[in-house]
Amino acid sequence: MPSVTECQQNFDEISAIRQAAKSDYTVSNARKREIADEYRAAAEERRAASAAAMARGAAQKPPPSARAT
Repeated sequence: MPSVTECQQNFDEISAIRQAAKSDYTVSNARKREIADEYRAAAEERRAASAAAMARGAAQKPPPSARAT
C-alpha cells in the first residue's frame, strides 16, 4: 500500500486537474466524469492509507498500564 504522503500527492494532483476541468468548457462531460471518478478513488485510497497508518501506530503503542506515569 502506498504511503499517506504518496496518496496525498496523488490526491493533490488529481484535485488540481479536477478544479481546472470544472471551469474548462473544452473538456467533455465524459472526461469530467472520469476525472471525478479518479478523484473519488484517490480520496478513498488516501483515507485507507491514513487508517492503516493510524492502525499501525496504535498497534505499536504500549498499553496504558505499561506506560510510565
